[in-house]
Amino acid sequence: MTNGLRYDKIKLMKHSRTFAIFVVLTFAFCPFTMVRAQSTGHLTVEPVRISEFMAVNESGLDDEDRDEEDWIEIHNTSVNTVDLDGWFLTDDVNILMKWAFPKVTLAPGGYLVIFASGKNRRESSQVLHTNFKLSGSGEYLGLVRPDGRTVVSEFSPTYPIQAPNVSYGFSSEDVEVALVPSGASTRALVPMNDALEPGTQDSQTLRPWTLEDLDDSSWQTGVTGVGYEYPELIGLDVSGMHSVNQTVYIRIPFEVDNPSAIDTLTLRMRYEDGIIAYINGREVARSNAPAPAEETWNSGAPAYRVNRIAVHPVDYPIDRFDFLHAGTNILAVQGLNYLVDSPNLLVFPELLATMHLYTGTSPDYFLFPTPGKPNNAGIEKLGPIISDDKHYPEIPGENDDLLITVRIAPSFAPVDTAELHYRVMFDNEVTVPLRDDGNSGDGQEGDRVYGARIPAETFGAGQMVRWSVSATDTAGRKSQFPAFLDPQNSPQYSGAVVDDPNLVNPLPVLYWFIENPGAANNDTGTRCALFYDGEFYDNLNINIHGQSSRGFPKKSYDIDFHPGHNFKWAPGQPRADDINLMTTYPDKAHMRNILAYDIYRDADCPYHWVFPVRVQQNGAFWGTAHVMENGDEDWLIRMGLNTEGALYKMYNRFNSASHATSGAEKKTRKYEDNADLSALYNGISLSGESRRRYLYDNVDVAQVVNFLAARAITGDVDCCHKNYYFYRDTGVSNEWQMWPWDVDLSFGRVWNSSETYWNENLIPNTGLFVGQNNRLPAAIFGTPEMRQMYLRRIRTLMDEILMAPGTPEEELYFEPRIDMLAAMIAPDAALDAAKWRSNAWGNGSTASCCPQSLWEAAEELKFYYLPERRRHLFNRSASGANELPNTQPARSVINFGAIDTNPVSGNLDEQYIQLRNLNNYAVDITGWTLSREQDFNAHIFTFRGGTVIPANRTIYVAANRVALRSQNSSIRGGPTWFIVGDFSGRLAAQDETLYLIDRQQVTIDSVITTQTGRQ
Repeated sequence: MTNGLRYDKIKLMKHSRTFAIFVVLTFAFCPFTMVRAQSTGHLTVEPVRISEFMAVNESGLDDEDRDEEDWIEIHNTSVNTVDLDGWFLTDDVNILMKWAFPKVTLAPGGYLVIFASGKNRRESSQVLHTNFKLSGSGEYLGLVRPDGRTVVSEFSPTYPIQAPNVSYGFSSEDVEVALVPSGASTRALVPMNDALEPGTQDSQTLRPWTLEDLDDSSWQTGVTGVGYEYPELIGLDVSGMHSVNQTVYIRIPFEVDNPSAIDTLTLRMRYEDGIIAYINGREVARSNAPAPAEETWNSGAPAYRVNRIAVHPVDYPIDRFDFLHAGTNILAVQGLNYLVDSPNLLVFPELLATMHLYTGTSPDYFLFPTPGKPNNAGIEKLGPIISDDKHYPEIPGENDDLLITVRIAPSFAPVDTAELHYRVMFDNEVTVPLRDDGNSGDGQEGDRVYGARIPAETFGAGQMVRWSVSATDTAGRKSQFPAFLDPQNSPQYSGAVVDDPNLVNPLPVLYWFIENPGAANNDTGTRCALFYDGEFYDNLNINIHGQSSRGFPKKSYDIDFHPGHNFKWAPGQPRADDINLMTTYPDKAHMRNILAYDIYRDADCPYHWVFPVRVQQNGAFWGTAHVMENGDEDWLIRMGLNTEGALYKMYNRFNSASHATSGAEKKTRKYEDNADLSALYNGISLSGESRRRYLYDNVDVAQVVNFLAARAITGDVDCCHKNYYFYRDTGVSNEWQMWPWDVDLSFGRVWNSSETYWNENLIPNTGLFVGQNNRLPAAIFGTPEMRQMYLRRIRTLMDEILMAPGTPEEELYFEPRIDMLAAMIAPDAALDAAKWRSNAWGNGSTASCCPQSLWEAAEELKFYYLPERRRHLFNRSASGANELPNTQPARSVINFGAIDTNPVSGNLDEQYIQLRNLNNYAVDITGWTLSREQDFNAHIFTFRGGTVIPANRTIYVAANRVALRSQNSSIRGGPTWFIVGDFSGRLAAQDETLYLIDRQQVTIDSVITTQTGRQ
């Protein structure tokens, strides 16, 4: 569906799961938007309307730039797809053609969200932005047909004043509609033979008498219910079946205007003795009936159903109903008696649909906005509008009064009272008046800015001060800020933390406030507040994280943030809706997580951001920790990946079919099962050439090679019985990737069966083929040319990151980083050691054994582990290192091969560029580019980390990988293609010069395209 801000695009911009947007198909036949022809004032009805908008977006839906912009929602209430090409949105009644839609379509019941940002973006495949913003104080807003004159939906002359994060539009609610009501017209037939059943030689599985196109004009007519000897319930008597047949066929026609409008469908039955129900030939319910596929024209119920039970309705939810269509449908029921001479029968069906319908013609305010989804019930009028919550100083000293100011504007009645409710730490609330008198730090009297002070004597250094504001108007309507509408997913208070002058160490400080710290040490968790980098986060859920770390004295935690109040971990970066607070207890150097993820990042592999902090809990030192990114949809957003992809966090070796469902935690696409993961398992469980073809067609081989090679450089062997993700680029390339998690057992830290986590001795000679116990790495290692790729990529990372023995100290990768981190962390690490004894575990126990300061641990990394690791790899003494190639020769030549600019099918998505490695060694082309100009910055494709062309082999760069693989699938008798992509744009048919440029921006080869290939 092409509908502007599509559901997948909106999901890229959510702050949190609460704001995940999807296209919802909703039936809204009444009321329709009124249409005004500009010249005549003629009114008619129109099925496309502005259904909701937000004019003051402070902490709601983000756009693709992560900006909180105003937005407008369009809803197609009709049964037809609407082409919006050339329609207009405007905020000026005198300029109806202010912003034109590009060519986008809106499906029946579909929603389209456009940002009213002023950014003026009209690319149909991207997020749409108008060239105007919305006014919070009220203005005109209209939707106009392509003629530039006909206004189909408008807020005129202006919409009323708007409040922050509150939307405005038309209320709707779930309504139950009886598609087949009690007393519906029906027809019945007591069959005398199998004429209306599928023939024995007929492959048709649907029973003819249940289908829509059957001529039933000769059948008995009446109304429901059907049967006999239930005098109060029978509208169609079929007593003629007594002693003749146990079966009666029943057909009930019903109308559906818009099937996509139906949210739920339920068959409600009163019956005796048994029934089999169908809609348009598809079975939807069966009770007290023969086994499936055993029913026929004279079947009976296998048991008697007593009368007193039969008259009470039983509901049968119908989970799938995509066989419904607009127009006339057929509910068909086979009524079954227990015996042919049964004294009675009852078949009384009702078919009930739940639909989301608009409930009025006047717009309302929505405290819970629903962009891209059906609206809820709103409220007609707001209380006072509270905004611009500020405090001074931003970080108060312990001797500073804390001034709170807010702007409070009337909405529909004058403001009567305003109050500040504050509390220090977890003490009781104190309520004081807020005043707009010019004497309360509020500015000018009567300027609608209200102020109050929290006295300095009420708080101390490092303490948390929180507050909320309430205001009531003269009509008795009350408003609160923060609104705290959802106790589980919103802040209750604004807040600040009092400066602690004693915190002078280099680490950034994360302030953690929790009333009962022990309550966080389970999966349910408790509530807490955080303060970091000048921002306060209230009422967050915190619970225990991890598996092994649950048994550590100092634990790890998961922390969930609220929609619109997500965690700012770095300036200019997308915020996170969840973070992990990772213990440093098992790492005496306090930096292995950081060093390991740095390697994945610099190797061009997906990675988690992570940084060290000092944690103050309730104003006192708690310890050091690593704040780390959570593996979820926001992670995909941050990496610029497809959020519709399937992400699994894996807790198994993936070496049995059950591992596709057990020990595979879905992080995205939770609405579907694990069939895709099962297909991956089945594919990589093939053997020989079949497995090789499957890998090239379904796995991002270069990426998996890169992941495995980067892991080898970290020395991490704690994989792949768990500690990895699988990700499928669903709907784009459909390729599978493999990513890291849990990397603290790295750089010499190795778990063993005797000492488990607590082996204090560093192991520098870990082998290279880590993950052979897992079906996917084993498949990579077991495919000869992929093994070549892996070994070449390790060698590249050895040369560029680990670096050879004898490399000048100032050129080394790790050592300066270790020195920088040690200087930052060491002062607080000493406090951590004193509190938790985190520096003393060893010899298989957390008991004090082998104390080591952070500086000593850092020196051990620099002067023992890294030199030894280099020696074992570069001298090829580690397991598997004997297979490593030599350093890749500089200026290794890769040549252009065949180039298809003009596919036979005419589909330019099938274009490709072949590159040939004529060398007798594999060549790593990570970071190389294909360009149309001899300029590194004018490239059409950059080769991602791990892209290695094996010796004397080729690689194909596709315009579209899916299209090329589809075209190439017919060549299954020939060589399997190693395909990467997608390159940007499309190739000219001829006379276009292409350049292959290496990472040093040296042109390796060039070619001029022709219609027949390379020139």
